[in-house]
Amino acid sequence: MARTSEEITTMYDAMVGMITVIDNCLDDSNDFCNDMTNAEKQARVLRTCGYLEYGVALDDWGSEDFTAINAAITKAKAYTP
Repeated sequence: MARTSEEITTMYDAMVGMITVIDNCLDDSNDFCNDMTNAEKQARVLRTCGYLEYGVALDDWGSEDFTAINAAITKAKAYTP
């Protein structure tokens, strides 16, 4: 079943929002996720990364720019506690 343009836009916007989750979680100066251990932070960003990878792999995107999303995926995968 094909996604509607509204569904595509909604998912893309959610994926862009996930960049903030990864950035804030890995930024020790940010209060977001500071109650987590480094291993818990890694698990959090890798879950988010999995969602982003799933989304990027879909083949019905239009002209969306995935540069920042791909950078967030790389950043999440590179984090080691």
